[in-house]
Amino acid sequence: NNQNPDASPALTFTYDNLLPVSQMTSPAPGSFIQNPAAQLATITGTAYSDPTNSSFGAPVDQVLLNLWCSGCSAGNPAWWASGWAGGAEPAFQFGTSLNVPEWSNNSWPNTWDSGYQYAVYSRGRDLAGNLESPEASGTFIVDLTTPVSSVGFPPDAGFAGVGAVTISGTAEDRFCALTALCSSGRHFEGGIAPSSVTVLIQEMFGSNYYWNGNSFTSATPVWSSATFVGLSSGTWTYLLPSTALSDLRTYKVTSRVRDQANNQEVPVTTNTFTADFSAPTTVVNLPSGDGAPVLTLPTVTGTALDNGPAGVAHVFVAYYRSSVPARWWNKTSKAFDLPDAA
Repeated sequence: NNQNPDASPALTFTYDNLLPVSQMTSPAPGSFIQNPAAQLATITGTAYSDPTNSSFGAPVDQVLLNLWCSGCSAGNPAWWASGWAGGAEPAFQFGTSLNVPEWSNNSWPNTWDSGYQYAVYSRGRDLAGNLESPEASGTFIVDLTTPVSSVGFPPDAGFAGVGAVTISGTAEDRFCALTALCSSGRHFEGGIAPSSVTVLIQEMFGSNYYWNGNSFTSATPVWSSATFVGLSSGTWTYLLPSTALSDLRTYKVTSRVRDQANNQEVPVTTNTFTADFSAPTTVVNLPSGDGAPVLTLPTVTGTALDNGPAGVAHVFVAYYRSSVPARWWNKTSKAFDLPDAA
C-alpha cells in the first residue's frame, strides 16, 4: 500500500533517462524572411520531455538558445556573443520564456542582414537534469533584395506572327547577381517559385483592354501567372492562344516577379509589339525558270516582299534536282544527295 513499516506514506520517484527534445517553430525552419523587424521580433518553439512527446518523463524546465550566421564575421561563419565572432559555439547566450511545451524569446539583437542564412540552436533540460543532445537547430534566410524580370519575346518594338504566341523572358533573384555584397558566406536568397512570375498584357486598341486569361475584355489590369523554370534564376513562358491577337494591332506585355521571401519587383519592365499575320512572298528572278538549259549556275537572285509591317528578316533558298534520282542539295556534303521527306 506504498507505506513504510511504521505505516507512514512511502516516498515515490520516477526514473527518467530520456533526453528532452526541442525545436524552433516560428519562423518555420527553412523559411525566408522579408521583414525581420516583424517576423523575427519573437522566435518561438516547443520542448518536450522525450522524443515521443509523452507526459511520463520529467517536465522540461529550461530551454537555452544560440544564434549562428553563415558569414557575419568578415564573411566567415559566426556565433552571436555580444557581437558576431567566429570559432566554436559559445555557451548559450539566450534564455527563453517557458510555458511547456511552448518557449519564446524576444530579446534578439537587431542584426539581421540580407543574403545570410541564420540558425537558432536550442537545448532543453528537464527536471531530472537530462540535457538535450544533440542540440536542435532551425535555419532561415533573410532576403531583403528585390528580384528582377524582363520580357525577351516579343522584343520591344518587335512583332508576333499568326498562331499561338509564347511570350517569354527571364527572372533573376540570385543575391550575388543583384548586389555587390556577395561573399562566400553571404550568397543566400529566397528564390523564385514556378508560378511567381506574372504577366500583364494590354491591347492598345479601342478601350485598351487587358487580357483576362481568355480575352481582351478587362478594363482593369489582370496579372496572369507564367511558368518559371529555375530556382533563383531562369526563364519564364506564357502561352497566348492563336485567337488572342488581332492582325496589325499593338500590344504591351509587362512582366513582374515575386520571390519566396515576398519581395516583389518594382519597377516592372514592359515591351511593346505588333501582331503581323501577313506572310511575305518571294520570287526567283535568276535563273529565269523558262526551261532553257543553264550551262553554268549563275548567282541566284530574286525579290522578297512583306505585306505586313514586320519586314523581311531572312530569305532561305533550297535547290532541287528533278531528274532521276530526284534529290535536294546538301550544303554539308555539297552534293544532291538528300531524298524527299517521307
